[in-house]
Amino acid sequence: MRPSFRDGTHATREFPSKYELFSFYYKTEKTIELPKQSKATTLSLLMKDESIDTIISDDITFRGTLSFNQTLKIKGQFKGTITSHGKLIIDETGDVEADVEVGSLVVHGNLKGNVDAKEKVELKKNGKVVGDIKTPGLEVEFGSKIIGNCIM
Repeated sequence: MRPSFRDGTHATREFPSKYELFSFYYKTEKTIELPKQSKATTLSLLMKDESIDTIISDDITFRGTLSFNQTLKIKGQFKGTITSHGKLIIDETGDVEADVEVGSLVVHGNLKGNVDAKEKVELKKNGKVVGDIKTPGLEVEFGSKIIGNCIM
Protein backbone atom coordinates (compact mmCIF):
# COMPACT_ATOMS: atom_id res chain seq x y z
CA MET A 1 0.00 0.00 0.00
CA ARG A 2 1.29 3.47 -0.94
CA PRO A 3 1.51 6.20 1.68
CA SER A 4 -1.08 8.90 1.02
CA PHE A 5 -0.99 12.57 2.00
CA ARG A 6 -3.81 14.99 2.84
CA ASP A 7 -3.54 16.87 -0.47
CA GLY A 8 -4.16 13.70 -2.48
CA THR A 9 -0.56 12.98 -3.45
CA HIS A 10 0.94 9.54 -3.13
CA ALA A 11 4.50 8.52 -2.45
CA THR A 12 6.15 5.89 -4.61
CA ARG A 13 9.49 4.32 -3.95
CA GLU A 14 12.10 4.54 -6.67
CA PHE A 15 14.64 1.77 -6.61
CA PRO A 16 18.28 2.82 -6.45
CA SER A 17 20.62 2.41 -9.38
CA LYS A 18 23.74 0.32 -9.09
CA TYR A 19 25.59 3.51 -8.08
CA GLU A 20 23.18 4.29 -5.26
CA LEU A 21 23.06 0.93 -3.51
CA PHE A 22 22.31 2.23 -0.05
CA SER A 23 20.26 5.29 -0.87
CA PHE A 24 16.65 5.48 -1.90
CA TYR A 25 14.10 8.22 -1.90
CA TYR A 26 10.43 8.82 -2.38
CA LYS A 27 8.87 11.03 -4.98
CA THR A 28 5.35 12.39 -4.87
CA GLU A 29 2.88 12.18 -7.68
CA LYS A 30 -0.56 13.70 -7.94
CA THR A 31 -3.29 12.84 -10.40
CA ILE A 32 -5.49 15.71 -11.51
CA GLU A 33 -8.74 14.94 -13.28
CA LEU A 34 -9.84 17.65 -15.71
CA PRO A 35 -13.41 18.19 -16.86
CA LYS A 36 -14.03 16.50 -20.21
CA GLN A 37 -14.71 19.71 -22.15
CA SER A 38 -11.43 21.34 -21.13
CA LYS A 39 -8.99 18.46 -21.79
CA ALA A 40 -8.47 19.40 -25.45
CA THR A 41 -8.16 23.08 -24.60
CA THR A 42 -5.62 22.38 -21.87
CA LEU A 43 -3.62 20.12 -24.18
CA SER A 44 -3.52 22.79 -26.88
CA LEU A 45 -2.33 25.36 -24.32
CA LEU A 46 0.41 23.02 -23.13
CA MET A 47 1.55 22.37 -26.71
CA LYS A 48 1.31 26.02 -27.80
CA ASP A 49 5.02 26.80 -27.44
CA GLU A 50 6.08 23.42 -28.85
CA SER A 51 4.64 24.26 -32.27
CA ILE A 52 6.97 27.25 -32.72
CA ASP A 53 10.03 26.22 -34.73
CA THR A 54 12.18 29.35 -34.42
CA ILE A 55 12.24 32.29 -32.01
CA ILE A 56 14.08 35.57 -32.46
CA SER A 57 14.62 36.53 -28.82
CA ASP A 58 13.82 39.92 -27.30
CA ASP A 59 17.51 40.83 -26.97
CA ILE A 60 18.15 40.41 -30.72
CA THR A 61 18.07 43.15 -33.36
CA PHE A 62 18.08 41.75 -36.89
CA ARG A 63 18.15 43.44 -40.30
CA GLY A 64 17.79 41.81 -43.69
CA THR A 65 15.58 39.28 -45.42
CA LEU A 66 13.87 36.45 -43.57
CA SER A 67 12.40 33.41 -45.26
CA PHE A 68 11.17 30.31 -43.46
CA ASN A 69 8.80 27.39 -43.99
CA GLN A 70 7.13 26.62 -40.65
CA THR A 71 6.52 28.98 -37.70
CA LEU A 72 8.64 31.94 -36.61
CA LYS A 73 8.12 34.02 -33.47
CA ILE A 74 9.75 37.45 -33.23
CA LYS A 75 10.24 38.80 -29.71
CA GLY A 76 13.01 41.24 -30.64
CA GLN A 77 13.48 43.85 -33.35
CA PHE A 78 13.52 43.16 -37.07
CA LYS A 79 13.87 45.49 -40.06
CA GLY A 80 13.75 44.29 -43.67
CA THR A 81 11.48 41.90 -45.59
CA ILE A 82 9.79 38.67 -44.53
CA THR A 83 8.62 36.00 -46.98
CA SER A 84 7.13 32.65 -46.00
CA HIS A 85 4.36 30.13 -46.58
CA GLY A 86 4.32 29.49 -42.82
CA LYS A 87 3.09 31.37 -39.78
CA LEU A 88 4.66 34.54 -38.36
CA ILE A 89 4.00 35.53 -34.74
CA ILE A 90 5.05 38.96 -33.50
CA ASP A 91 5.21 38.84 -29.69
CA GLU A 92 4.26 41.70 -27.32
CA THR A 93 7.92 42.73 -27.16
CA GLY A 94 8.34 42.35 -30.92
CA ASP A 95 8.96 45.41 -33.07
CA VAL A 96 8.96 44.70 -36.81
CA GLU A 97 9.48 47.17 -39.64
CA ALA A 98 9.05 45.10 -42.78
CA ASP A 99 6.92 44.21 -45.75
CA VAL A 100 5.48 40.83 -44.84
CA GLU A 101 4.27 38.07 -47.17
CA VAL A 102 3.27 34.99 -45.16
CA GLY A 103 0.72 32.21 -44.89
CA SER A 104 -0.72 33.56 -41.64
CA LEU A 105 0.20 36.34 -39.23
CA VAL A 106 -0.45 36.87 -35.51
CA VAL A 107 0.40 40.33 -34.13
CA HIS A 108 0.73 40.92 -30.38
CA GLY A 109 3.34 43.69 -30.77
CA ASN A 110 4.15 46.35 -33.38
CA LEU A 111 4.36 45.94 -37.14
CA LYS A 112 5.15 48.77 -39.54
CA GLY A 113 4.84 47.71 -43.17
CA ASN A 114 2.48 46.17 -45.69
CA VAL A 115 1.06 42.70 -45.09
CA ASP A 116 0.04 40.06 -47.63
CA ALA A 117 -1.26 36.99 -45.77
CA LYS A 118 -2.58 34.07 -47.83
CA GLU A 119 -4.72 32.58 -45.02
CA LYS A 120 -5.46 35.06 -42.21
CA VAL A 121 -4.24 37.88 -39.98
CA GLU A 122 -4.92 37.95 -36.23
CA LEU A 123 -4.50 41.24 -34.35
CA LYS A 124 -4.38 40.56 -30.64
CA LYS A 125 -5.24 42.93 -27.77
CA ASN A 126 -2.15 45.18 -27.88
CA GLY A 127 -1.20 44.50 -31.50
CA LYS A 128 -0.59 47.42 -33.83
CA VAL A 129 -0.18 47.43 -37.62
CA VAL A 130 0.83 50.57 -39.49
CA GLY A 131 0.42 49.71 -43.16
CA ASP A 132 -1.93 48.03 -45.60
CA ILE A 133 -3.27 44.52 -44.96
CA LYS A 134 -4.30 42.13 -47.73
CA THR A 135 -5.83 38.86 -46.49
CA PRO A 136 -8.92 36.67 -46.95
CA GLY A 137 -9.48 36.47 -43.17
CA LEU A 138 -9.02 39.10 -40.48
CA GLU A 139 -9.51 38.65 -36.72
CA VAL A 140 -9.28 41.83 -34.64
CA GLU A 141 -9.40 41.85 -30.83
CA PHE A 142 -10.56 44.84 -28.81
CA GLY A 143 -7.61 47.12 -28.08
CA SER A 144 -5.65 46.40 -31.25
CA LYS A 145 -4.92 49.11 -33.82
CA ILE A 146 -4.77 49.28 -37.61
CA ILE A 147 -3.49 52.41 -39.30
CA GLY A 148 -3.87 51.73 -43.00
CA ASN A 149 -6.14 50.03 -45.51
CA CYS A 150 -7.49 46.49 -45.41
CA ILE A 151 -8.30 44.49 -48.54
CA MET A 152 -10.23 41.26 -48.13
